[in-house]
Amino acid sequence: MDKNVSTLIEKYLKGECTPEERSTLLAHYNRYLDQDLDTLSLEDIERLHKNTWEAICKQTIPSAPQRATVPTLRKWLPYAAAILLFVLAGVFVVKRQYIDALIGEVGYKEDILPIGDRAILTLADGRRIDLDTSQTGIVFSDNTITYQDGSSVHGGDMSATAYQLSTPKGATYHIILPDGTRVWLNGGSEIRYPGRFDTDKRVVELEGEAYFAVEKQNGVPFLVVTKEQEIKVLGTEFNVSSYETAVVKTTLVEGSVQVTVPSGSHTPLLLSPGEQAVLLPNGVLNKKKANLKQELAWRSGVFYFDKTPVADMMLQVAHWYDVEIRYEGGIPRGTFSGIMDRNVSLLTLLEFLEESSTQFNFDLQGRILVVRPKK
Repeated sequence: MDKNVSTLIEKYLKGECTPEERSTLLAHYNRYLDQDLDTLSLEDIERLHKNTWEAICKQTIPSAPQRATVPTLRKWLPYAAAILLFVLAGVFVVKRQYIDALIGEVGYKEDILPIGDRAILTLADGRRIDLDTSQTGIVFSDNTITYQDGSSVHGGDMSATAYQLSTPKGATYHIILPDGTRVWLNGGSEIRYPGRFDTDKRVVELEGEAYFAVEKQNGVPFLVVTKEQEIKVLGTEFNVSSYETAVVKTTLVEGSVQVTVPSGSHTPLLLSPGEQAVLLPNGVLNKKKANLKQELAWRSGVFYFDKTPVADMMLQVAHWYDVEIRYEGGIPRGTFSGIMDRNVSLLTLLEFLEESSTQFNFDLQGRILVVRPKK
């Protein structure tokens, strides 16, 4: 076994590993893994987590092959458990078909950290309230605005006619609307809503991405309006992604929703659980089966890639870390499959991706991330 890896195992067992060292250690084992992530349910992964490191430390790892092969299920179980360790311990793993050496020198001068729980509440009169970053969300109820722990939001005014809640890139936030509907905002998103909903309909406006758990009210529909479409529901859970630089996607988890494109001649789409409406930049509205694990991963604080094109992966990186992506030598044609923690720094993420990829190198220049092909 590699001496560096042996040292990292000893540090891990003593509880002395940094998140970056743990990711390097998991990478060492997962470079032999060439197995689709969808073969494991969350229940399977949790079951495999028991005695993870005892199993891993007993493995004899050969020299890295030129191309990873698909292990038998029995041989693969310790590596599957390593994936879970990432989820539970706050580190990340990436699985790729072709792998280079995993330990090397990467010299970045800058680093960018995700923000965490942060949002700005804007009142109808223009006053802005920077919400407490130690809190995860706010509640509109009984003519008051409170944090979820019950403490008061200073400066909040329930008599206002309208509110706006916005999250910067790299942050998320949770809000309970006056009707009891729960909304989780992803980074770089904004929701606008009234102080009190009308008696015949409940309307909110969204830019960016949000997950809705709508409180059912008989005969009072809930409408989510974006620049491109309108989503009508009675009581359901769904995700809406409407960033300006990407296609608009509405993903239904449970219940039913109707998706309409007001500016077009499309017939409204009625979605069933597990389905997704996709509005392309050319105005075409389609319906397809959704990958719920991938679409909802941000709610669990992870990136989830399943044969995701590199350009789509880097678009998510750009949204979360608030960087501009520039390609030199064209956009790589390959895909990624893997899970990554969204709470690690950009430096950590880039170092791991670079060490794990045969396709490209990264150059972080302030807020510009240059992607170059490997020579």
